[in-house]
Amino acid sequence: MPHDKLITLSDVANRAFYDGNFEKALTLYNEAIQLHPTNFILYSNRSAIFLRLKCFRKSLDDAKQSLVLNPKWAKGYFRKGDALRGIGKFDKAIFAYCQSLAIENGIETIKALKDSLYHSSIKGMQIFSPFRIFKLF
Repeated sequence: MPHDKLITLSDVANRAFYDGNFEKALTLYNEAIQLHPTNFILYSNRSAIFLRLKCFRKSLDDAKQSLVLNPKWAKGYFRKGDALRGIGKFDKAIFAYCQSLAIENGIETIKALKDSLYHSSIKGMQIFSPFRIFKLF
């Protein structure tokens, strides 16, 4: 029975998320995590909700927890990168996106990585700046 309830909660939470009802989705994912605290996908999905709510540190915590539970979860690294970008840590976001790409080559991750590279160069992070290459010649 708990597994059926988990599936139902996840389905309803996903619908709420895609409908833009992030508070409802958050409540449902909180309940789902209580039922199944070792499900890495639940933490990853709740991380996405926190991103939409601009709760970047909470998003980062959930992304990290999803990776503790499954270190080979590419989307966990992607969520971690998004959360780090949200708090302005572009250098660390770049590393997280690269970890995601090492596991799974996704176009969404490549776009996020390019965006973070751009923003890190604007912030003066010369070590990751794509423009630094031209200074070497």
